[in-house]
Amino acid sequence: MWSAPVVTPSEGDGPLPELIVLGGDVLYEVLYTESGVPDGAIRHTDPEVIGGWESYIKELYRVGEDVMSYFDREVAHLPPPATKAD
Repeated sequence: MWSAPVVTPSEGDGPLPELIVLGGDVLYEVLYTESGVPDGAIRHTDPEVIGGWESYIKELYRVGEDVMSYFDREVAHLPPPATKAD
């Protein structure tokens, strides 16, 4: 299981960007307004940029915790979320 200290060194200039990698050929960096509303994306096609981010993402997945063990430990015991009618 990994924790925030694995990611923290990469966030020296702020939070990591939200990225979408498509087939190793293109990478989109999702942009947001100050209030958190999606505001387009920057398209990257440089193979070195894409490869670097792909390697980083793969490493995070490699050291990451399986979603089911996280769910079992942190979520399963919680009550169901309230609905608007509640």
